[in-house]
Amino acid sequence: MYFRGYSILNILGHSSVRFIIVGAIATMTHAVMAMILLSFDRDLSVLKVNTAAFLIAVLVSYAGHALYTFKMSGSLYKYILTSIICLFINNTVAFVFDHIAKSKPVAIAVGMLVAPIVGYAISRKWVFSDRQNTKS
Repeated sequence: MYFRGYSILNILGHSSVRFIIVGAIATMTHAVMAMILLSFDRDLSVLKVNTAAFLIAVLVSYAGHALYTFKMSGSLYKYILTSIICLFINNTVAFVFDHIAKSKPVAIAVGMLVAPIVGYAISRKWVFSDRQNTKS
């Protein structure tokens, strides 16, 4: 099957598309884990639930990117740092756009669009770079 002259398999084979697929799976993992944690104890703080679910999603995301997106091992420490940076960017953009647009859904959506672009660039150039994976 082709789309504008490109094979669907070629499109799905591009690392940016694979990054989106893995990111969607990690996002679903985050949401499901948060719901599971809340089902055990509705009185848990949002911060605790969100942080625990985020950490689980980061591990799922790292494994997916190492095995599927970039097909090479990367530094888990660098990936966690990248994830924290992306979380900070996401929250900062959402905070700013909440004050500009006065719409929380719009603010969150913009943050969710900006942070993954930064995350992809950092992951590709730093976390999963060919330089760090070459054997001397």
